[in-house]
Amino acid sequence: MTKTQRYRYEMFVRVRDFGRAHSELFAESSTGGKTFAHVAAAVAAIDDHMKNRVVAKAEARRVESATREAVFSGMKTIAKVARRVTRGTTTARIFVMPRRRSFKVELATAKAFAEQAEKRQEQFLRFGLPPVFVSDFSALVNELQQTESVRLSSKTLKRQAQEGIREVIKDTLNDVRDLDALVEIAMRHDPVSLAAYDSARRIEGQGSSKKAS
Repeated sequence: MTKTQRYRYEMFVRVRDFGRAHSELFAESSTGGKTFAHVAAAVAAIDDHMKNRVVAKAEARRVESATREAVFSGMKTIAKVARRVTRGTTTARIFVMPRRRSFKVELATAKAFAEQAEKRQEQFLRFGLPPVFVSDFSALVNELQQTESVRLSSKTLKRQAQEGIREVIKDTLNDVRDLDALVEIAMRHDPVSLAAYDSARRIEGQGSSKKAS
């Protein structure tokens, strides 16, 4: 959410709360009541967009972080054993740990390790590795590959959330502009409450006019 969008969202929350505090003047079936309800629904929709984005992002990080560390640990074990298994051969160059820990480099290296270790599984097992070590490592590498899809999905959800928020704000600004007129008419004899609406309607960074959008 951009700064401008956040300011508008905060204004929607204040307007929603104003409507709830003065619900006796705006029956649910009236134009004012329905418009305040639209604003309340918009706040809930924006909340959902932000929540879904945060949850997706956190899940992507959790899955990737745990799996990535497990794969990296397995790579170090394979590299250590490989120095003995492949000593004196050019194959030793395959089992070199990456110098930098970027996701793509680690994933590519882990795939190569898994493929080459499987070809030499019996040799690796002679050094005391569990019988399922290579197969378990290959499964972790596949899981790490899948986290890339999770990361991409997270980015897609982020874009979708941003677009959803943009559309909700655009539509709700029109509702609030309708409320400017509805509230002014309903509270023309109540300057204190009207001033409270003006305060709720003000958007930070856009002056004091309730007509700001």
